[in-house]
Amino acid sequence: MASAAYLRKSRSDDPNEPLEETLSRHKLQLQAAAHRYRLSIVRYYEEVVTGDSLYLRPQMMQLLEDVERGIYDSVLCVDIDRLGRGGMRDQGVILETFKYSGTRIVTLEKIYDLNDDLDEELTEFKTFLSRREYKMITKRLHRGILQTVKEGGHVSSIPYGYARDHIGKRPTLRIVEEEAFFVRMIYDLYVNQGIGCHAIADQINALGAHPRRSDRFAAVSVRHILKNPVYAGKILYNRTTELHDRTCGNGRHIIVNRPEDDWIAVDGMHPPIIDEAVWQQAGRILHERWHPPCYTGVVRNPLAGICVCKKCGSKMVVQTSKGRWSYLKCPNRQCDCKSANLTYVEAELLGLLEDMLSGIQVQAPDGPAGSTEIVQALEQVRRSISNTERQRDRLCDLLEQGIYTPELFRQRSDAVDRKLTSLHDVADSLEGQLAEARQNDPAQRIQIVQTALSLYFHADAAEKNRLLKSSLRRVLYCKDRQQGPREFTLEAQLK
Repeated sequence: MASAAYLRKSRSDDPNEPLEETLSRHKLQLQAAAHRYRLSIVRYYEEVVTGDSLYLRPQMMQLLEDVERGIYDSVLCVDIDRLGRGGMRDQGVILETFKYSGTRIVTLEKIYDLNDDLDEELTEFKTFLSRREYKMITKRLHRGILQTVKEGGHVSSIPYGYARDHIGKRPTLRIVEEEAFFVRMIYDLYVNQGIGCHAIADQINALGAHPRRSDRFAAVSVRHILKNPVYAGKILYNRTTELHDRTCGNGRHIIVNRPEDDWIAVDGMHPPIIDEAVWQQAGRILHERWHPPCYTGVVRNPLAGICVCKKCGSKMVVQTSKGRWSYLKCPNRQCDCKSANLTYVEAELLGLLEDMLSGIQVQAPDGPAGSTEIVQALEQVRRSISNTERQRDRLCDLLEQGIYTPELFRQRSDAVDRKLTSLHDVADSLEGQLAEARQNDPAQRIQIVQTALSLYFHADAAEKNRLLKSSLRRVLYCKDRQQGPREFTLEAQLK
């Protein structure tokens, strides 16, 4: 059987060493271990993102999925805690996946077989110790961050108008005058001239202002600048917290506000861009004016993430007109696509789905096309993989019998490993094609669309969104300025 290797930088590694160098050093160590244990590494899972939660590490999620499918006989890692030392739930998922699939964990020091009682107890003990160490490190880091904040240091993301600076070892900010010019202009236009956020965004965009994470300023970006106390020389910390959705592997999270008693408000070490009185006046104006509702973690748009403006490519949003009607509109202020009543759009989309369902039923063949040929090809590749693995085992026997020299063994072994890697790539490709062919099975597509149509009007907005996403890949919306309330076009693409 083939082996895989998992690479991830830990807090115990040199923090000043670049990630690429750390992973490259670990790869060499695992290659030496694989040679010592006579294992063939066919794939490396290199984790280049950090995250305490298992579900925020995509490479680990992919590795667990492959291990569960029984692709690998063993997985190599530098130490057992590299697989994860977060919460008990995460560690339980990892260890149970390896145990029930019969996959061994190979470290630089030992091979762990979780179906062996002694190895299982040793693994649980080591993960317990690593989890305790992780908690202690996290507490120390949190205490250090809180102390830095209380002293006026800035530890959050760098706001527009500032750049990172340090006073001694404490992080703070310095003013970037090219950007601070637009920050002062935003406050002046809003507080002294009474101009709204949309108009301010258009004006500073026309003057050449460029935000750091997008091409243009939007009204929401202007409001964030007006609300941020950093521009008045203040530090406000612990105002929000992130709640991660640990039930799925998409890394989603919800930001919620903490009680005001938990907030930490201090004078910052950084210089202010605007006067505190001006910032407070902007806050009073913001509080008095009406603003469109923002995302609260609950899906209120049944077409969220599905419906796209055909003219500019922006994702359509829903805006409620003072609690009466909900309208589907393009958020791009430079686009001339006209909005439409959401109820009309939903009715038109469901009618379009019914027409597409009739087309599927008329054209449906007896079964998923091409799946038989793919299954036969996949079986052939798997036989080739099995034969090649036996060939690799014979190489070891020839080395032990003295027929092969170590140099000749390495040459032949490298050639066999390259062939195995190629075969595994072909098998992965065929498995993907087979899954796609089965997904495109007309009978299954008909059932999915019928379920969406039958349950749609009995569901809330979040459930409607899930039903539509189960059957639709994308919906293109288009409406010209001169068209009437029900005069718009929709183009739907089935999955």
